[in-house]
Amino acid sequence: MSVSPLHRLMHLRIRWKLALLIGFVFLVIACFFLIFIPNRVERMGDSALAAKARVVSAMTSANITSALVFQDTAQIAEELRSAMFSRDIRYAVVVDLQGRVLASVNYPEAMRCEYEGTPEAGRIVRHADLWQTRERIIHRNTELGDLFLGFSRIEVGSGREQIMKETAIVTLIVFLVGLLSVIGISGAVTAHLKSVVASARAVTAGDMKSRAPEGHGDEVGELARAFNSMLDRLSVAQRNLEEVNKDLEYRVSVRTEALLKEIGEHRNTEESLRLTEQRQRQIIDLVPHFIFAKDVEGRFVVANEAVAKAYGTAVEKLLGKTDADFASSEEEVRKFREADMEVIASGKEKLIPEEQITTASGEVRILQTIKIPFTLSGSTIASVLGVSTDITALKTAENELKLSLREKDVLLKEIHHRVKNNLQIINSLLNLQVSDLHDPVIVDALKVSQNRIRSMALVHERLYRSGNLAGIDFCEYLELVAGQLLRAYDRRGVTCKVLSDRIMISVDAAIPCGLIVNELLTNALKHAFVGRSEGYIEVIFRKAGEDLVELTVSDDGVGLPPSIDIHTAESMGLTLVASLAQQLQATIAIDRSAGTRFCLTFRLRND
Repeated sequence: MSVSPLHRLMHLRIRWKLALLIGFVFLVIACFFLIFIPNRVERMGDSALAAKARVVSAMTSANITSALVFQDTAQIAEELRSAMFSRDIRYAVVVDLQGRVLASVNYPEAMRCEYEGTPEAGRIVRHADLWQTRERIIHRNTELGDLFLGFSRIEVGSGREQIMKETAIVTLIVFLVGLLSVIGISGAVTAHLKSVVASARAVTAGDMKSRAPEGHGDEVGELARAFNSMLDRLSVAQRNLEEVNKDLEYRVSVRTEALLKEIGEHRNTEESLRLTEQRQRQIIDLVPHFIFAKDVEGRFVVANEAVAKAYGTAVEKLLGKTDADFASSEEEVRKFREADMEVIASGKEKLIPEEQITTASGEVRILQTIKIPFTLSGSTIASVLGVSTDITALKTAENELKLSLREKDVLLKEIHHRVKNNLQIINSLLNLQVSDLHDPVIVDALKVSQNRIRSMALVHERLYRSGNLAGIDFCEYLELVAGQLLRAYDRRGVTCKVLSDRIMISVDAAIPCGLIVNELLTNALKHAFVGRSEGYIEVIFRKAGEDLVELTVSDDGVGLPPSIDIHTAESMGLTLVASLAQQLQATIAIDRSAGTRFCLTFRLRND
């Protein structure tokens, strides 16, 4: 097995660890000086060269100002050559305001260094191994041209290299001297420690009389004295321990006798518990329901015979396993697991009305399960306890009952259909009878009867066409009845508007309520608009309370005469309205102030 360098370092002796540590510190300091000092010298040299460049540029521009005024290029060139005596200057160029070169020294070098790219006057910039300057030549506030100078950094770079070499030599000497000094000092320090270690090894081998030389009064000497003092106390403790051992052996013998008695009693208790557990196991195994408990990992910690039988195994083999170890359906296992974790996480019981389990024989059973969170005695692990009842037979009976109900629904629809057809036949017979009669009074009476039959037939039609045989949407019914009556009486100038909430009413209420609407609309169409071709009728059906509904039929016609009382009227239509309202246990209010307005209020469900 390979050993890491860090592991090897930790097993070195103290003197070498100390030598390596201090040597590392010296190395870091040496590297710091090797990097910092040459860079510092280079920055100082660059600063001095930049300052010199500014001074020389200013002096040279002052010297050539008068020559530039008179365009004396020879004098300008002479001044530039004089400035070149400074060995730092690499090139010098003088240009006028149009950029024409008037005089230069080492012009190819200036072109190579791209002197024209030097920024605005008064600034100094570094380009490769040069400092470049641009000085504006001004005479009496008039610009005459520009002076470009390039100053070499070669001496600055050579000075940095020299300093780096000298610093490297000095730091190397300091590092070596420091490393040797540390090795020597650490050897002197650890020499006395070796004698203490040798004494400790002798004590480890069993020589309790061995003592470390106390030596000097330094920390190592204090360590040796503390070590010897510890050995003295250890010798005293060993003698005391021998005496304690003798006393302990006596007490152990006494306690052993007492333990033998307790073991006998414990065996009797265990036997009693075992019998109790057997009885409890027998009881839960006799229960036909599934009784089980699972821990947070989904493992069975309790299970009865019914659960084991469903999975085709024994209770002992089921404990410690999960549903996934026995169930054939992964979807069932997933649902069981989700319900268990929900109960454990929420800490609340959960009732599962229906869940499916496929037994080992492939039979699908329907279970109703209740799961509650709990913790096993002597444990802190959250678990879930479940009891499942097999409701497969109940579900089968329920499905058969639903099938029977569907058959009855079909039968009821067929009955409503036949009733509607029979009413239509009666209506057709009346229609044939009307065609043979010439007395307008009799014809009108038969037409009124036909409208009543249509309103009743429409209730049966809406019932068998809807999916709910318990009632019909009365809003749709009202719109159909109003349309039928308008077509029957051919009152094209009369507008009938239906405003209704979506309210479902039973057939017992729909037929009388529909006949009331039929009679009131018929009465309005026949009598409300005498002498008029136009009129307005409004039918409103809405909720008036928790169980109350309100039916309103109003018109803007001539109005019902005050002498007519609906309860004593000779008109068959109004008599029928009063009778049907009594059947609905409805209250009737009549407003004759503007046209006629009938308002009936009744309960949809009578107690």
